[in-house]
Amino acid sequence: MPNVDIYSLRNDSGEWVAFIGLSQNYIEMLFVRPDEMGKGLGSLMVEFAVKERRIRKVDVNEQNHRALGFYRKHGFSIVGRDGSDAYGKPYPHITS
Repeated sequence: MPNVDIYSLRNDSGEWVAFIGLSQNYIEMLFVRPDEMGKGLGSLMVEFAVKERRIRKVDVNEQNHRALGFYRKHGFSIVGRDGSDAYGKPYPHITS
């Protein structure tokens, strides 16, 4: 992914537990290892994206209720929607 900067977090054992991919304007991806969810790692990464990189945009599949709620909790709001994702698949997403 040539236009995406990847930032990651590791646990005390050195294992990767989370990563975020940021383009110039968007949070392109965010992943937290399932056994590490609920520990604030995703929040830490989104706060980094917003405060340090000044990114305020993310596309969220509206069928992913957990992700949609997560981003809304972090101050993102719905500003538009499309009938398919970035790859043309029929999964509506919401631009926050």
